[in-house]
Amino acid sequence: MNPFTLLKKYHVQTVTIALFFSLSYPLHIEMANGGQTCVVTPKKESFAALHKPISPTREVLTFLKKAYEKRKSVGAIVPSSDALAKAMIQHIDGDKRGKKIIEVGAGSGKFTKFIIDNKLKSEDTFIVIELDEDFYKILVNKFGHLKNVHIYCLDVLEWPKHKDYDPTGYDYLVSGLPLNSFEPELVKAILILFSSLVKQDTVVSYFEYMFFPTVKRTFTHIIKTEAGLKFLLIEGHKNMFRDQFLYTDSKQVFMNFPSARVVYCTNTQGILPSGYDSDEDEA
Repeated sequence: MNPFTLLKKYHVQTVTIALFFSLSYPLHIEMANGGQTCVVTPKKESFAALHKPISPTREVLTFLKKAYEKRKSVGAIVPSSDALAKAMIQHIDGDKRGKKIIEVGAGSGKFTKFIIDNKLKSEDTFIVIELDEDFYKILVNKFGHLKNVHIYCLDVLEWPKHKDYDPTGYDYLVSGLPLNSFEPELVKAILILFSSLVKQDTVVSYFEYMFFPTVKRTFTHIIKTEAGLKFLLIEGHKNMFRDQFLYTDSKQVFMNFPSARVVYCTNTQGILPSGYDSDEDEA
């Protein structure tokens, strides 16, 4: 029955409407009338309803909500710009057929869309991994209909245990993970995973905000805080990871808020070791 028909039928005096912020669009209406409460909840949505387009406004609101609620796991203040997305995927050869691309920390799909629109061929395989369930629903809603795009909701560290994991490696790895927001040991584990996913000529791209590391490094040398020491450990892990690759390049992107630096690491010598000396990374 239409909720508004119910409102008229029960002559509701006090109405409390709770709109839950989720991608399945649940409608939960509580109507108090003479001490009685009527709850109207739609049935579980069909596959077609799940793939109903999400408005850009709703997508941005979801991102901002997650950025506030999960600052450390999202890491961004606002969605990435087109300029950053282009820089993150510029190394991918769009003419190469049969390539395998993996994206981790896809968020609401900014980089994902640019890869699909500009780099992906029908013969290619595109693996997209996102931990947050709400972002995952956005990704499925936008790209789940594409046969060569495979979207997974899981911790990236669990990917090698998944039945769809490809041990032969990937041609391109794009990371939207906010490494500077994580704990040092988690950063180390993620970078070790990255090194195990690559094969010869694989390019790994990730980004970080340009001025934050400089500010943190400056204040860390002045005041030895716990946060500052964690930052130094993270920087050490990233430097060690970059040292494993024979070619590393970067690009500054000012048309983003905040301005960002994209780092490209290319493995030109085949499979890299899956880790590095734990004594060296503490130096």
